[in-house]
Amino acid sequence: MKTTDDRDENWKPTEAWYAETTGAHRATGGRACALRLVGKQCLDLRVDRHGELRHATCPGCTGLGFSCPYDHPSMWIKNGKPYSLVLQPYGLDYEGMQSIVALCEQHGLVAHVDARSWHCPGGTVLIEIKKPSEHEKEL
Repeated sequence: MKTTDDRDENWKPTEAWYAETTGAHRATGGRACALRLVGKQCLDLRVDRHGELRHATCPGCTGLGFSCPYDHPSMWIKNGKPYSLVLQPYGLDYEGMQSIVALCEQHGLVAHVDARSWHCPGGTVLIEIKKPSEHEKEL
């Protein structure tokens, strides 16, 4: 993700900002699941009492543990392939961080936490999970 140091005081992160800085676009279909980043399908999908789809025990979704910060998820596509999973939780506790690290280690992914969340800016954080870039693979 690119950074911008010359923002004015009224600047706020938006989905358009994320799309511009990453070159990706928000997926319009499919599941927002980290397993898609490594070419796999979400393993568990349930319908809640309101008829909405909810991830239940998939290790790429909320199956990571009760404290996993799987809130306001979105899948991003670049060059026709899943590029990143973005989560925007209201908080990130120690167990949530452990869940993200475990997921990344198990599937060869990396995570970045940033204050520039567009869902309730200032009240949520942005967690970006994706495959490592060539530079990150060398680290």
